[in-house]
This record gives sequence, structure tokens and C-alpha cells, in this order.
Amino acid sequence: MRLVLALLGLFAAAPAGAQSLEYFSLNMAWLPGQCLVDPEIPACAGLSFKDPRGRNLVLLGLKPESRPGATAMRDCDPIARAFTAPAMDPGDTVTACSLPAIKLSDDLRAALDALTADPASCPERAFWARHGSCALLSPQRFFERAVGRAEDLQRSLLNFAIASAVGKRVARSDLQMAFEEQFGPQSARSLQLICQRSKKYRQPVLVEVQVTLSQTGSMRALSGEGLWFRAAGAAPERCPAAFLIAEPGQPEPLLPEKPLFPTP
Repeated sequence: MRLVLALLGLFAAAPAGAQSLEYFSLNMAWLPGQCLVDPEIPACAGLSFKDPRGRNLVLLGLKPESRPGATAMRDCDPIARAFTAPAMDPGDTVTACSLPAIKLSDDLRAALDALTADPASCPERAFWARHGSCALLSPQRFFERAVGRAEDLQRSLLNFAIASAVGKRVARSDLQMAFEEQFGPQSARSLQLICQRSKKYRQPVLVEVQVTLSQTGSMRALSGEGLWFRAAGAAPERCPAAFLIAEPGQPEPLLPEKPLFPTP
């Protein structure tokens, strides 16, 4: 009964329209860094450099973004939203795997599972319910784009620069330069590096990378022409001038007494 009532109310809500979509944000995680911030993440157990997830950026999702002033593009699937209602009865648990399964081809499913940190936790269901359905594409078409662009970024100079610096502190500008070497001058305006403080020593560590893509850029191999550029100064830096690239399965190095690079 609770599900039926939820569906009746949710079907009346219209999804965000295609005319409000301005660009996509490709969100990728550096899992070893996330493990320093939150060691309880299930995917952190046994993570090592031998695991591809320990030496490559992993896919979080391809997020549709709306134009300024338009309604945020989220929670556009009324059926999925019915399954994410807060637990109401004793013993109720709501997880991503409680959401409806998404129909994908076998090949796409295998590629998607290889790119995500913890396929067993059904991350694609949660991302589809929250963001993907707002793109007004079928799940197959949407995740084809997400997988394709994530594979492109895994093959990029940026991914190589990050993986080559594990266990070290790097300058933010070095990673931006690696990105611009491949995608052209000023292309780092489409790049956002995200850091958080490690749980043990409270030092900044890289946890996520975001690349903004035009609508056509989301459909094609990653290139400078397909990037979407933020206005200068529109997005503040979310990593300091120097930060740690965490190494999977290794103790966190001490924060040096003096920064290796000048802070802004």
C-alpha cells in the first residue's frame, strides 16, 4: 500500500525538461584517496595496486547539469523515487539495490561493472534514479555514454599522471598541465580536482575528478572540442596547491612539517 500511494503522488511530478540541460559532468573517483577519508567503504577492503581500481580513476557517474536558474536535474524517475522513501517500519532498510534493476546489454553491464568501485552495491541504480533519468535517454544509451567517456579518461594523460604519483604529494598545476597537454590550452577550465582531509593525519588527498562535457561531447570520444568550459572564476578550487595521491594498501605518509609547494 505504501508503494502504491507513493507512486500515485510521484507520477504527477514532471521530470526536468531536455531544454534545461546545458552540459554533463563526468565524475570519477580516486578510490585510494576515498579510502583514506573513509576507510569503512566496502570497496576499500583488500584494495591494492594490483587491482585496476587501485591504479585508475573509477566511474561515479555522468551527471546532467541544468542551465543557471533552471530546476536542478535530479530525481526525475518517479518509479525509482518510490523505492527511496525513508524507512517507515521496524527493520526497513533502503539501499541502492532496493531500487528497480536497470536493463542493460550484457556487454555494457560488464564494462560498467569493470569501471565502478563496488558493482555489488548497485551504484548504477542509485545514479540512474538520482541523475541519469533526467537526461531523457534510455538507460542503455545513457550508460553507453558514461562508460565510453570514463574509459576515455582512464586512457588519458591525467589518469597516467595521477597513477604515476601514487604515494607522493603533487602540485595541482602539474595535473592541470597534464590535462592541457592532451586537450589543449585552457582546457583545464573544464577540470575540477576535488580533495578531502584524510581521516588519520587530516592532510588533503585527491578523492575525485570532474570533467565537464558539452551535450555533443558526451556522445563522442573525449576531446578538447567536446569539453564544456566554466566561466573564469565560476568554480573555486577544491584542492590546495599541493596534495597527496594516496597509494592503495599502504600506510598514509606523514604530512610534512613544511609544505612542498607554496599554498595559495
